[in-house]
Amino acid sequence: MKLISINPSNNQVIGEVAISTKEDIRQKVLTARSAERSWNDLGIAGRNIILRRFYNILEKNKQTLAEQQSIEMGMPIGESVGDIEGSLEYLRWYSDHAEECLDPYVTFENEAEIHTVYREPRGVVASIIPWNFPLANFVWQCGQSLVAGNVVIVKHSE
Repeated sequence: MKLISINPSNNQVIGEVAISTKEDIRQKVLTARSAERSWNDLGIAGRNIILRRFYNILEKNKQTLAEQQSIEMGMPIGESVGDIEGSLEYLRWYSDHAEECLDPYVTFENEAEIHTVYREPRGVVASIIPWNFPLANFVWQCGQSLVAGNVVIVKHSE
């Protein structure tokens, strides 16, 4: 089964995407689980290298992405450009501040005990992205999880 993407301004078909079956989703979860250890083992620095590559690809293609998003959603081009540029800012912030946000920190200390918070990956994260501001919603939901060491499965809006 396929989902047909249609330009809302002129009803022309833009493309089509396969709709995942239950078995497809099960396989995606298994694949994500098998990647957990290697993604987490990269450490913050290694994950940041990959996220920076992703950032650079988005930056290099931001105008094309904004135009395609505008066509697919019927979003005015100015809003699409804003979505892409805002997404880049968020992704850069997550990358730039990953270590300070993920470092353990002490919440309480006295002579007898120390309470420390450790932020650790939880494993596979499922993310359902709404239709509005698609790239920003993707980055908001997935950028933090990825930099923290989680593996993400994304279900984007139709």
